[in-house]
Amino acid sequence: MFRTILVFFLLINSVNAQDIFWNRYTTKNFVILSIDNEQGKWLSNNIEELKTWCNVRWGFKDIDLNHEFRIFCVPNKNLLNKLFDLKESKIEFRDKLTVIWLVLNDKPTHSVNPFLTQAILGDKLDFWTVTGISLLNTSNSEIRGHLIDLFSILRKRYFNINKILSMKKEDYLNLTEEDKSIFDIQAVVLCLFLKKEFGENKFQRFILTKDIKIYKFSNYEEFDKIFLRYMQDLSFQNMKQKIPDSYLDVKAK
Repeated sequence: MFRTILVFFLLINSVNAQDIFWNRYTTKNFVILSIDNEQGKWLSNNIEELKTWCNVRWGFKDIDLNHEFRIFCVPNKNLLNKLFDLKESKIEFRDKLTVIWLVLNDKPTHSVNPFLTQAILGDKLDFWTVTGISLLNTSNSEIRGHLIDLFSILRKRYFNINKILSMKKEDYLNLTEEDKSIFDIQAVVLCLFLKKEFGENKFQRFILTKDIKIYKFSNYEEFDKIFLRYMQDLSFQNMKQKIPDSYLDVKAK
């Protein structure tokens, strides 16, 4: 009871970091620090299974992480900002340490899965791949929300394939918020396109080599035309509610 009252007091008043008690949990691959005991306990009981799910559904091996992953959990964005001067959940890669700051104010598919995916794959794959996979590692309703936004993107502007494949995180951070959203949605659709339409083996070979000949595209112009046609068709089918859940549900072959 005292812990609940303390957390509530901190949420509605000015926060002194020295007054906060962090509950600590350790699993095989993670160290979790959570202000809310129940949230921390839930995450510690499920984090290893979530790590496995984020990997194997894309056909990646579920290997143990080779350095420390430390997760700080807070119950809302207000507290995240007061404690860490952050406006949203964040991941930071350091030397032999990955730090994740999570706001656990929503269902895990939204508040945990995308950030966990970025953390475990972010130093292994290109930025577009990690972005697309992390947003597809959410719920079907959230994915459909991205596809709704795809309709307005196609009526305005969008990135070509070469721009998507060459995007670096540093370049992404310099984009406008609107262009970041456009890139995110196109990364989602591109991962869905390559994984669902051409299969897992080619997808894994392509994300490692970026060799478009794997898909028998003679050049980027041809790739762009086919991808644009796919985006248009996917957007249309989504608006007519004709995309089955099974199409959005990525599974290993």
